[in-house]
Amino acid sequence: MSLRVTKKNKLNRFLPSRLFLIIGVTVLVFFSVSLGKEVIRRYEVNKDIQALEREVAEMEKQNAELTDLIQYLNTNSFKEKEARTKLGMAKAGEKVVVIPDVKVEDENTTESEAVGAPDNVEELSNPERWFAYFFNQ
Repeated sequence: MSLRVTKKNKLNRFLPSRLFLIIGVTVLVFFSVSLGKEVIRRYEVNKDIQALEREVAEMEKQNAELTDLIQYLNTNSFKEKEARTKLGMAKAGEKVVVIPDVKVEDENTTESEAVGAPDNVEELSNPERWFAYFFNQ
């Protein structure tokens, strides 16, 4: 029993001592700093995760748009349109009419004045060009 009393006595003397206070404050500061660093690290990781999730969403949207574009490019209507516009092809029984662009070479005598087309051919819309081609000759 005396051994137990001496251990209690030593413990009772150590707890209120300055050494215990210094050790306790040091341990408390160490854990506080560690906790603060961990909170900051978690915040930065969560911020990075959110940025990556936004980037994934943008890429998924872009991927969906590209998939739609690929589907459109594989359609027969697109292929026919491109064959008509870029290759000058036509279906059987159709006739292709090509209207050349009239370039102004000289202000005094121009090609457009010779055929009776208006002076501002470049500014005319496509239907107006057709009208000028057929009716202003």
